[in-house]
Amino acid sequence: MKFCLVLLLLLSFSLSYAQDVKSQFTFTPNEPKLGDIITLVYDESSPSAVIKDVNELTCQALFDRVEKEALLIEVPLTKEGKIWRGKLNLDDRDACLVLFKLVSGDITDDNQGSPWNTIIYEKDFTPVRRAHLNAGMLFLRGRCYTFRHKQDLEKAEFHFKEELKINPKEWQAKSGLWEIQMIKDPTPEGDGKIKSELISFYNENQDNEKAVSSVISMFRKLNENEKADQIQNDEIKKNPKGLIAQEAKASNIWTMTDNLKMVEAIKELLDEFPSMEKSARQTYLQNLFYLDIRANQLSEAMQVLEKIENPSFRHYNEIAYRLIEKNENLEKAVEYAKKALEMVKNPDVSEKPGYITVKEWSENNKYYGNIILDTYGYGLVKIEKFPEAVKILEEAYRETKGENPEINLHYVEALGKIDNHDKAIEIGRESVLNGKDSPELINIMKGIYARKINKEISYENLTSDQKKKFESMLAEAMAKKIEKIKNQLKESRLNTASIDFSLKDINGNTVTLGEMKGKVVILDFWATWCGPCKSSFPYLQKVYEKYKDNQNVKIFAINSWERQDDYSAQVENAKSFLSKNNYTFPVLIDERNENQFVVITKYEVEGIPTKFIIDKKGLIAWKNIGFENGQYMIDEMTQQIEMLLSE
Repeated sequence: MKFCLVLLLLLSFSLSYAQDVKSQFTFTPNEPKLGDIITLVYDESSPSAVIKDVNELTCQALFDRVEKEALLIEVPLTKEGKIWRGKLNLDDRDACLVLFKLVSGDITDDNQGSPWNTIIYEKDFTPVRRAHLNAGMLFLRGRCYTFRHKQDLEKAEFHFKEELKINPKEWQAKSGLWEIQMIKDPTPEGDGKIKSELISFYNENQDNEKAVSSVISMFRKLNENEKADQIQNDEIKKNPKGLIAQEAKASNIWTMTDNLKMVEAIKELLDEFPSMEKSARQTYLQNLFYLDIRANQLSEAMQVLEKIENPSFRHYNEIAYRLIEKNENLEKAVEYAKKALEMVKNPDVSEKPGYITVKEWSENNKYYGNIILDTYGYGLVKIEKFPEAVKILEEAYRETKGENPEINLHYVEALGKIDNHDKAIEIGRESVLNGKDSPELINIMKGIYARKINKEISYENLTSDQKKKFESMLAEAMAKKIEKIKNQLKESRLNTASIDFSLKDINGNTVTLGEMKGKVVILDFWATWCGPCKSSFPYLQKVYEKYKDNQNVKIFAINSWERQDDYSAQVENAKSFLSKNNYTFPVLIDERNENQFVVITKYEVEGIPTKFIIDKKGLIAWKNIGFENGQYMIDEMTQQIEMLLSE
């Protein structure tokens, strides 16, 4: 860092990024130093203020820290007239960057997607270690943990260059600048400049494996795979058990689509690199655990669980539920579920991730607690401890207010096992009414209804009058469910513009969205590794089969966010997946530009599956995120399509 006048000018330039003097939110001192007490002020009378006339206001300060997890501090503010004030003690020695946003209930003011921020300084006004580097990453990546920030390449470039003035060998800053250059100048001449710099940087930093790894990665981004392979092979010869060799071995794993092959590859990796960093080894063990489960190798998953340090309630619940589903080792499964329940009901606050709020952590634990209650109760049903099961599942049903279809299913089943027929049928009826039903639930209800009349006969053997009574009750509930869905759809309609695109399907035919005006179009973004996507597809197939002969309805599943190296491999991967599962709905293949998939990025999808339902005018009518209940998905999509067809 330069001093005197140059230093003052530099601080002025840097801090112009942090806050505007006319902003609704300010913090002082403007250049906070370690040990400072920062005064926070929010003016709700400001024209740009988002939060007004509230009873409480909290400033969330996220500290990005050097080689540590970020830390979120919540500062309650005190109101004086229209001004809110608070104090924040800057006493974390590892903090290098701080971001601010204001929160009141469900209302957030994050400066229109650009949270207020500043780097942190030492007592002599020099930036703390890696302050500029982390600021550069914020502006390049567009986020810092849970805080999102609009990408700003100019600010990112400034901070990376400042970091390199302080530490010329900081490879992450160099890598950041190369990424910016690729975005700003995606020409052969621009790539040529980067290649020249890469070679020089490599020659100067061959003793730093992390820096060399970034060089290899950048050459691959420039499609210079031959040069990347050469450097990689040279490094592996020099150090066959080092980081480069380890990364080369690991890189092949994530392009695999066969769970069993991935399992074997991770085992080989762990055996081949015994000196692997402890955190990396634990990460691979966790991946191995979940891959074993996906591959239905539950005994192996149980063995891996023993090697994971401090397994969470999620681990115990995951293996417990899979064992219960498959009727394997049920006593052990119930033991796992009980342990998970004890852990989630008595959480250790020291295990809270530093970057989330206490409220978020508590809500997350409550959410998982209900899932674990269901697992435990379901396990108790399987081992025929029915009264205990009812007690546990009743708690789960009460806590979720009947909004979880799987909990409802298991609760109704448990009630039937203790011959509480009337309550079981009523809970089932309410589930249908609220759109939280399933074909499995209806079948269980039929069995309970039959046993209520005569324990010795099945539903199929009831008289026509007896069946008619049940089916009438069911039809009434279903009619009310559909009416409720229609009303919700009317209220939630978006009517925002869709974004045109052209993509090829798995057979190489080009599909252009803009050519489908006058038709109802469904876009469903997915990936072959996505569990909820795969769970939803049997129901998407049913909707497709219903409308496949209707020329005014087009359904496309857009394959994106895949891990294959190239387009053709992605196509073959999608084809294989469809063939294995006998799916016939049309699939489009999203194209990749540098490190981003084009169409999914245009549509600003943050998680998959995400569906866009587009009307005949080309407007997005609804956006459906995630997957919870197959029957509800069918009902909702059917009503969406029918409503748009009728316009």
